Amino acid sequence: MVSDDFFTCPLIEKNDFFQFVSVGTLIKGKGYDFLINSFSQTQFPEKTWKLLIVGDGPERDNLYKQITHLGLENHIFLLGKKSKNDIVSILAKSHAFILPSRGENFSVAIIEALSIGIPVVATDCGGTKESINNSNGILVPVDDTSSMSESLLYMFNNILKYNASDIRKNSKERYSSSVIGNQLLAIFDNVLYRKDNCGC
Repeated sequence: MVSDDFFTCPLIEKNDFFQFVSVGTLIKGKGYDFLINSFSQTQFPEKTWKLLIVGDGPERDNLYKQITHLGLENHIFLLGKKSKNDIVSILAKSHAFILPSRGENFSVAIIEALSIGIPVVATDCGGTKESINNSNGILVPVDDTSSMSESLLYMFNNILKYNASDIRKNSKERYSSSVIGNQLLAIFDNVLYRKDNCGC
């Protein structure tokens, strides 16, 4: 279930400076080392992009060293842990969301991004394929730096192919609190019906 704050946040016009964003705990399994390497191999036009990584964790120092070693400190920023309201604001100002995880059952972060109307580049690491399709994002193989780099550049060059209103609408139809609430009520009703009719 996704907070209604993500669905009701106004769709704002983005500036020309392309902003990628990712939200997650800074641990090995989240794949941020792989993502940073992918960005280092992507041939963006100079001074036209940045990546904001929201979250904290034990890999923060290693990731910072990796960023500086690759000379990307003017492009990739570790923002630390942020409040829900701050995350909503950051997502609303971003062009695309990135999930580089090495394993994910169900990513709430992806749903939050889609609920604000921004497309997603995500690794095909389990549950992500349930949320991502051709109209709202791209799936790439886990730890495939070349594929991730190609997908980042494609998103950068083709962002206007993704319709924010449609992405948000489709997400709301699947993941809003009212939809999930109705699904839970249906499950409870079914359980109670079976109990009433089994003589328990």
